[in-house]
Amino acid sequence: MKKAFYILFILLNVSLLSAQETAPITLNFNHSALSVKDLNQSVAFYKNVLHLQEITNRTKKEGIYWFSMGDGKELHLVSTIKEPVVINKAIHISFSIPDSDFETFIANLNTKKITYSSWAGELSKITIRADGIKQIYFQDPDGYWIEINSAGQNTEDSDAIKRLLEKESATWRAGDSKEHAECWYIQPYSTVIISTPEGNTINIPASAMQSPISDPAGGSSINTNYKMSIHGDNAWVSHDEISTSKDGKKTYSYEIRFLEKIKQEWKIVGQSIHISKKE
Repeated sequence: MKKAFYILFILLNVSLLSAQETAPITLNFNHSALSVKDLNQSVAFYKNVLHLQEITNRTKKEGIYWFSMGDGKELHLVSTIKEPVVINKAIHISFSIPDSDFETFIANLNTKKITYSSWAGELSKITIRADGIKQIYFQDPDGYWIEINSAGQNTEDSDAIKRLLEKESATWRAGDSKEHAECWYIQPYSTVIISTPEGNTINIPASAMQSPISDPAGGSSINTNYKMSIHGDNAWVSHDEISTSKDGKKTYSYEIRFLEKIKQEWKIVGQSIHISKKE
């Protein structure tokens, strides 16, 4: 009995050691550090242009300055290392701001005569990422690249808007008049405009979007390449759509939706559909 106990004890310990060796280690991002030539000049840049807040330099060493980047993340400026640093745009720091503040930030750069460019290097141009996020790039006094993007918008709002658009499309195809009508809020300026591959333009009263659906479209659709701009309780969204009819034929279109938040819920108030190809 004693022998069996010892064997069991050894097996348990081996299992525990094996579990400890294979247990994943969670890494949390802590800080970025930049080698700078003129500490005072760099500190002034990050304070006055990016409005970062100073925090205590816990190394207590001269020639080092710490900033908070929010959420416990830090930026350390280090002027004590004198070796040259080779920099290109792929090595950069990125900060996110709400889309509604993007143009104001650019205006501030222009006021301070700080040149910015797109990822491709086009001066005073904005890169629009595949998911619709805006990006610009500029350099600090030491040549380090900084990206400012519009990913700081409320992801709860953007996710809610995408769910709304998917619901609107699905209920229209299913002939669910009640649920489809709930996706819309008709304003005096609401409208639906459709342009065809032949160059014709069709205007449909937006009120039709809340009317009974007599002939459900059926089939399915896929939305891709979302671009979105949210400003408080107003937003516009564009996306590509591939619609497949009940008989398998595809229609390719580019759609723009205008939305408003009504009683804390996003509603569609207008729509523009540009059909590029029909099978």
